[in-house]
Formats: sequence, structure tokens, C-alpha cells
Amino acid sequence: MGKSATIRFAADKTVGKLAKWLRLLGFDTLYESDASKAGITGFWEKDRIFLTRTKKRFLDRAGLQHHIFISSDRVADQLVEVIQTLGLVSADLRPFSRCIRCNQPIKTVGKEEVVASVPEYVWEIHDVFKSCGSCGRVYWPGSHVERSYKMITRLFH
Repeated sequence: MGKSATIRFAADKTVGKLAKWLRLLGFDTLYESDASKAGITGFWEKDRIFLTRTKKRFLDRAGLQHHIFISSDRVADQLVEVIQTLGLVSADLRPFSRCIRCNQPIKTVGKEEVVASVPEYVWEIHDVFKSCGSCGRVYWPGSHVERSYKMITRLFH
């Protein structure tokens, strides 16, 4: 099952793209673009690793064990920081298993279930679809999936 089932993150607004990519990789990642201090405190109660690029937030939590200060600007470099800090390997991932919008697990659904939710041409050329039971977002294998797998390969090789 890998570490994606056990490692959970909380990301503040400074690392939004990183949060999206961690979800894409299969990690449970809370993200609040307008997280208040109270909201961030709530993340700690859920035993999550806090990610930020804000030095003050990082230093305020220096006594806490579960936090990573992200120094890079580029999301690929940010992913490398997390991967190296936690010692992650490709076997720890479950790509495309979580909704990148709401963070809930997604599941494979029948083609007929999504006919009204996707463009007609997409429905006609694809046979495999996944859907989020929480927000209703539908996913299908397109060029974005290929690009994402190329990025994953670069990160781990």
C-alpha cells in the first residue's frame, strides 16, 4: 500500500500547487488557500505534516516534529524536497487515487455513469473513468495523465 496511506499533509496557501501534486500522487493533503491560524492549528490535531514556505509559520512551529519548510519556488523542486525529506520511493505512491479538488478518494465508475458529466467526444473515445463521490468531479486518461507520469518518472529516477 505504501506510505501514501499513512503519511498525511496539511499545506498552507504558499504551497498550493505542491498540495495538488501530493494529492495527485495519492497523499491525503489538506489545503486551505485562506487558512487562518486557527485552521492551521486544527491540522496539527489531525496528525499531519505541515508544509509551508513562510518562515514565520515554520519558526512558530519549530518545536513541533511534523513540519517541513519548503524553500523552492518551483513545484517540481518542492516535490523533491518532500520526497527527500521523508525518504519516499515510487512504491509509496498511489497516483490518481485522490480527487485533486477536494482530496477525497476517487473510484473507477462505469462509462454510462458519466455520460452526462463529460464532453461527448471524451465519452466516445475513452472507456475508463474515475469519479469523486464527494464533489462529483470526473477524471479520464488524457494527455495530462501522460505528462504527470513523466513527471513522476523524473522525480524518482
